[in-house]
Amino acid sequence: MGALRAAELSDFGMIGVGKVYEMYASGAIDGDDEVALVFNPETLEAMSEPLVNIRLTISKAAAKDVISEAEANELVGEMKAVYFPERSYSLLLGKARKVLGRNRARRLKEFVGKNAKDLKKSDALMVIATIKTLIKSEEY
Repeated sequence: MGALRAAELSDFGMIGVGKVYEMYASGAIDGDDEVALVFNPETLEAMSEPLVNIRLTISKAAAKDVISEAEANELVGEMKAVYFPERSYSLLLGKARKVLGRNRARRLKEFVGKNAKDLKKSDALMVIATIKTLIKSEEY
């Protein structure tokens, strides 16, 4: 949610960091459901997948010609229509079988298995590095 708040408050001096912030700031995404997920309160293990992660993976698949841009847009739309706690790569791949057919969905499954990234985690690490840099430079 920090990236969304940074985009909303950038006019007031809040510093935004990372790809998710850039997506919000550019208007590519706008809903808080894009970054929402559910997790196990005991283990802190994610039990759903944030839509920003799914978007990134689908976008990479289209860039590598695993799927077309139109198919990527359709799959993102399908996942956007799902309540955020239910979003997962497993659900995405089930929807992909309907959109792409069995063989092409299998190819997407292989791509996802090798290329899915946690965009929120990489952005969080970037935030920590940025804070360290700001503290060292005393520009905060």
